[in-house]
Amino acid sequence: MHSFNYYSRSGRNHMKIFFKSVLLLACSLIALSSQASVIYGVTNTSKVNCTGAAHGLWTNSDISGGSCSNYFSIDGTFTLNNDDADSANWTAILDATALNPQSISADIYLTFSGFNDTWGTYKQEGGAAYDAATMDFFSGVMGTIDIDGTEYDIDRFVGNYAFQFGEGANAKDENEFGGSAWIQSDDMNSHHWDFNLTFTEVPEPSSILLFGLGMFGFSLARKRQQG
Repeated sequence: MHSFNYYSRSGRNHMKIFFKSVLLLACSLIALSSQASVIYGVTNTSKVNCTGAAHGLWTNSDISGGSCSNYFSIDGTFTLNNDDADSANWTAILDATALNPQSISADIYLTFSGFNDTWGTYKQEGGAAYDAATMDFFSGVMGTIDIDGTEYDIDRFVGNYAFQFGEGANAKDENEFGGSAWIQSDDMNSHHWDFNLTFTEVPEPSSILLFGLGMFGFSLARKRQQG
């Protein structure tokens, strides 16, 4: 009987220590997440072109093999670094890979800067009408797109456009949350390339970890009760 009571008290103490540790870790994670970036998964626009080829990147006429070879299916992340108190210092990173119907691959790494909540020229096409309440812009871009071993240094937008993103800012579908831009490089033969992207917010790692810790604690508590 004494050993059972001792075990119960010991078990309760261990449980208290465990939950205190979880609480401290949760507080730390919440503090970190409040300073974290927002990460979006990047996929193609829902609209298709060229006999049904899904795409998020269009390379105009720079890739040989016919018009369909210039439509690339894209997959990656768009990370919005918005933890600075001054939004003018916000940046974003597009880190993605893309593949065309001929299995030619592209590696994309672009950094956007010059955040603006308004912009003089908006690229609507098939997207939603401009809405300052739901759309934002980056006026600067710098990075590379490597296609089948050929590297294109991307350093500007064309058409007086910026990189636009938000609800309906995907210029191919007014119902999609995403982004769009005309980009340019001295390495291109054509006038511009085109991004039309769909964004899906990725859960913060801290949220996933907290959920896992909660489930572990619940399971441990049930085992203690059954014991």
